[in-house]
Amino acid sequence: MTKTVEVPGCSLVTGFGKDGGITLCSDGTAGLVSVGQRKEPVVTTSEAFFSAENDPVFDNFAVNALTAEAVFLTYSGKVVSASNKGTLKLGEPWSLQEAAGYPVGTTAPLNVNWYPGGRQPLAYNSRADRLFVLMHMGEFWSQKVPGGRYGFSRRRRASF
Repeated sequence: MTKTVEVPGCSLVTGFGKDGGITLCSDGTAGLVSVGQRKEPVVTTSEAFFSAENDPVFDNFAVNALTAEAVFLTYSGKVVSASNKGTLKLGEPWSLQEAAGYPVGTTAPLNVNWYPGGRQPLAYNSRADRLFVLMHMGEFWSQKVPGGRYGFSRRRRASF
């Protein structure tokens, strides 16, 4: 069965859990679309966890569709996890740079630090439960500059 679900202000829908999808919304939230066996799909949104103007998230967020878990990455290097436990639950944001022993990435101009970047800056390996993020030395808004490999596990170990 095919269903059309309108989610105004949101885009980039991907499978999330057994019966739905997750999408990014321009107001800084994530939308959870639950279809299942219902006649009408249900759309709920999270609280805002990023700013599209000040610290956007990369549009290629990592998703484990089977476990209904997602990881979002902001341009400044903050990681936010989400899980579908009937409703969308957001984890506490944390800094890639801080986890590696560097200063937290900021949105301040002329602040040189390690920042995520590249055409596809993150990839998730569900078997190893590890997220890989490309990082480069630069300033905020330099997200298109390619980087090298950076990885972390759920225990927040990090190294550049």
